[in-house]
Amino acid sequence: LLERQNIGNASSPLRRAEHLRSRHNRPPAQAPRKSSPQARRFPQLRKQVPQTEKQETRKLSQSLSFNYQRQLFLVPDTEETRLLAGQRLTVIELSDGTVQARHAGKLLPLTRFSKDDAEITQGAIVSNKHLAGALQVIKDRLAEKDVAKLAKLRTKRDKRLLEQRRARVA
Repeated sequence: LLERQNIGNASSPLRRAEHLRSRHNRPPAQAPRKSSPQARRFPQLRKQVPQTEKQETRKLSQSLSFNYQRQLFLVPDTEETRLLAGQRLTVIELSDGTVQARHAGKLLPLTRFSKDDAEITQGAIVSNKHLAGALQVIKDRLAEKDVAKLAKLRTKRDKRLLEQRRARVA
């Protein structure tokens, strides 16, 4: 091919270099499927996607909640959102740290509860008599549940792990 175009002979190395440079720099015949260096040179070929750091799917529970990044997110209880219970949501974390949930492209309102902030101090329990009573009832029920679970366990390892958990809670 180069000889037919009179580029491949020894007398014209500059013409051959010019030919190779022109072929290398021409635009692609069709739009690339993935973002590549060529697509970056032609911004009209790129899709406009919002800048996101993470995009994952989560299952919305029957209580209209899901966990993401050690946080509990609640979706308000409406007729529309009740239909989404048990379905998959797309959870998007933007570059500024905000979290969005979408289903079929529709943005859902969220309320965030951080698990790290859920610590109850001893002073709050002492100052609130109702809170102390409620927490004691919860603790007793969990202990009963652990005893019932311990009776059902078969392996020594499972029993040991449950005993360690009970010791940490007590």
